[in-house]
Amino acid sequence: MNYRREVDGLRALAVLPVILFHAGSNWFAGGFVGVDVFFVISGYLITSLLIAEKEKGTFSLLRFYERRARRILPALLLVSVACVVLAWPLLSPAPMKSLSESLAAVASFSSNILFWRRSGYFDTANELKPLVHTWSLGVEEQYYLLFPLLIMLAWRFGRRRLGGLLAGLGLLSLALSQWGALHAPTAAFYLLPTRAWELFLGGLLALHQSRSGRPAHRSGPPGRALGRWADLLGILLIGWAVVVFDRHTPFPGVNALVPTLGTALVILFATPGTVTGRVLGHPVLVGIGLISYGAYLWHQPLLAFARLGGGFVPGPAELLLLGATSFGLAYLTWRFVERPCRDPRRVSARAIVRLGAVGTALVGAIGVAGVLAGGFPGRFPELARVSRAFTGMLGRTGPVLRCYGRPRHPAQTELCGIPSGPPGTGFVAAGDSHLLTLHEGFEEGARRRGLRGAWISAEACLPLLEVFVLRSGTGDLACAELNRRVHDYVKANRVPILYLVARWTLYANGDRILSASPEGGGARSMEASRTLLASGLARTVAAYAAVGTRVVFVLQAPEQTRDPESIYGDVASKRGPEEQEALHALSVSLPQHQRDQAFVRGMLDRYRMDPRLRVLSLDEAFCDESRCLVGEETRSYYSDANHLSPDGALRTAQLIARTLPDPSRRLP
Repeated sequence: MNYRREVDGLRALAVLPVILFHAGSNWFAGGFVGVDVFFVISGYLITSLLIAEKEKGTFSLLRFYERRARRILPALLLVSVACVVLAWPLLSPAPMKSLSESLAAVASFSSNILFWRRSGYFDTANELKPLVHTWSLGVEEQYYLLFPLLIMLAWRFGRRRLGGLLAGLGLLSLALSQWGALHAPTAAFYLLPTRAWELFLGGLLALHQSRSGRPAHRSGPPGRALGRWADLLGILLIGWAVVVFDRHTPFPGVNALVPTLGTALVILFATPGTVTGRVLGHPVLVGIGLISYGAYLWHQPLLAFARLGGGFVPGPAELLLLGATSFGLAYLTWRFVERPCRDPRRVSARAIVRLGAVGTALVGAIGVAGVLAGGFPGRFPELARVSRAFTGMLGRTGPVLRCYGRPRHPAQTELCGIPSGPPGTGFVAAGDSHLLTLHEGFEEGARRRGLRGAWISAEACLPLLEVFVLRSGTGDLACAELNRRVHDYVKANRVPILYLVARWTLYANGDRILSASPEGGGARSMEASRTLLASGLARTVAAYAAVGTRVVFVLQAPEQTRDPESIYGDVASKRGPEEQEALHALSVSLPQHQRDQAFVRGMLDRYRMDPRLRVLSLDEAFCDESRCLVGEETRSYYSDANHLSPDGALRTAQLIARTLPDPSRRLP
């Protein structure tokens, strides 16, 4: 096929938003759609090549796979090995084990399946995964494995039927993608069946071009008039998705039609004779497009390692600089790895097969070994003294977990006792996983006051009445039922005090969205979620006040900016001054913590003089005048970046004890 400069320029417009999105730029909240642009381009180019070879009678399945190996494997293996080299001195066992899982998935072309099983694409934890972006390569590699076989099968029934087959399969995939975006968003985002339609769309473009033999706008005066605007409209559609979409946009589904149809319009109508074609054909954009694969591969490891093990928290400027650095590495990779390996005169087919087989086996073996070894903990023997904070379910084991529910099943969760004083005295604590991690604090606080209490918690369940956490597009009825059960228990037993514990910033800062109805209707935005959080708290306080119960709102413990195991790994690898001084420097700053909780604290200001609600801040247990400490030399206060360890929970016991009811007031 003829080389098209504007397609390489389009690659540049795809990779730049992705890098800026991963660097945390607020202006490119929808930058993830750059991957969708890549999918359409890939489908277009691959189908064009396959059709041309089938028509000439030169198609070879083995040669096709050889070309894909030349294009994908050398740079991918280089980046994978570089990740191992960087990770060995930098990463503590937990993130090293996670990286090892990624390496094994890269070697088996199943990265998308791994990350589907592990987390959602927009989870904050993904910022710390150096190879999370290889999910898109997993989709393409699985597509490359199957699509040539589909072409071979369809060709036997006539070339004319190929378009109908691709269109039919594409519509089926799009329908599945739309259903998944609403009901199984993580699976829809990562898996081939819900992404295949984007590659099929590119294939249909290739079929159209092969039949007409020329771009659409050269077919006559109407086509030329359309071409003047259609390619520009395509660019606007891509740009609109990049700027307007965000992590709360149901995706892919029909929303993904915006960037993919925009890409299709550019491919169909942009040529050197159009304004858009001339812009995309500019040497700068073409150059970026030529090295876009390498830039895509390098950017996420650079950003993730800076966040994981740099000994500091990178700011926006540092992250953007690292994103820019990925282009320098991409050029070197293209110049000395990609281009030579794609030239059969310099690297033979036998050599590329050997390189691919040996390199893939090596990366896979390292990955499997890292998983089996638990992230090679022997690299940092000093971590053994604090490792108990990072084990089990957030550091907890045994009967405590009986009282902790799972998503969608909290109705099966038990209401458990906090033993201490005589029966008939008490309080109740309700909340999400943050209550689970405060259990030792409540237990010790009750012991000090001679009280007996009860508690119930469920993962990601907000303990407010008639507020629904959106999951897969609908409100979580199970969590709502759990909150009603708590209210009924408190009312029936005339419990004097109820503690509400949650990771409040999830709902205040837009990471998780609330709805006022179980159907999940209404605006889905951070502002709407904040409004519902405030109204839900007011409703809950009033409901409990009506039965004579005072509410204690427990502000969450300060969130660390990094996983504590990686912080202790930094200290253990001797990249700081004195150990406690290093831990202090790597802990979250007090101003950052105050910014994180600014909305929640402001929301509580209206209750300052309200006897129905009391606010319990945990800052006194963890913060000094400048930092909120992650722990001490021999113990971590945290199990992960936002959940307390048993040692951390015990530090809150005195604060909790101050708010517990008078032991003389007993339940009937």
